[in-house]
Formats: sequence, C-alpha cells, structure tokens
Amino acid sequence: MSDIDSDKWLEVIKSEMDSVDSNQVWTLVDPPKGVKPIGCKWVYKYKLGADGEVAVFKARLVANDTLNDLGTIYGLKQASRSWNTHFDEVIWGYDFIKIEYDPCVYKKISGSSIAYLVLYVDDILLIGDDVKMLGDIKA
Repeated sequence: MSDIDSDKWLEVIKSEMDSVDSNQVWTLVDPPKGVKPIGCKWVYKYKLGADGEVAVFKARLVANDTLNDLGTIYGLKQASRSWNTHFDEVIWGYDFIKIEYDPCVYKKISGSSIAYLVLYVDDILLIGDDVKMLGDIKA
C-alpha cells in the first residue's frame, strides 16, 4: 500500500479483521473440489470532520459481485428482471397469485384466510388476517 495514510488504513484493516474474528463471522474451510470460491476485495472510505480533515478511516471486506447465480448476471440491468422472474416461479409454488394491478404484490387465499406478500427489490413484507397461516407460509 503506497498511500500517504497507509499506516492508518492498515490499522483499520487489522481492526476489521479482529472484529470478524472475535464475532466469529466466518469459518475458514477448504472449498469442495471443482468449486471456485467467491473472491473478495477491500473497500476503503473516510469521513471528514467539521474542519475538513479526515476524522475516521473505515475499511470493509466485501464479496466480489461479478459472479453469476441462477442465470442472473449481477450489475447488468436485466439482473432485476431475472430475479423477479425467478421469484415469481418460486412463489407460485406456494399458491400465491400476482395482483393484476401491482406486479410486486402477491395474494394467497386459503378458506376464509388471506395473506398478502409485498416484494420490494429483495425485501419481503408478509401480512394477513390469520397468524397460523402466516406461520405456515414462513415455515
């Protein structure tokens, strides 16, 4: 590292790795034969104080986001459509139907009970009038 503040960056990297270790974030294992591990990279960020000087140095270790998963190519504009199509196929298997006027809202009716599932990017909101039915859906 050749940055003028390299000693500070190395310090925050060490702090981050110590935190990962003490919180048991992961367990190192050998990958199965024929499986290519996901790469990673460091992302560096700093925050300025009121005086305009660097006040805080931050470093995060993140997974590379350039791999394919289930035919989705992350980072391309068609990735969200691919994810939504895949989600549709899965959720239909649980007897949900898509609401005609909103492609991100699904409905499931079972007897006198009803549940709605709202999809926003990769977050899900599940609401309904029967706690047992909602528990069965989550299981």
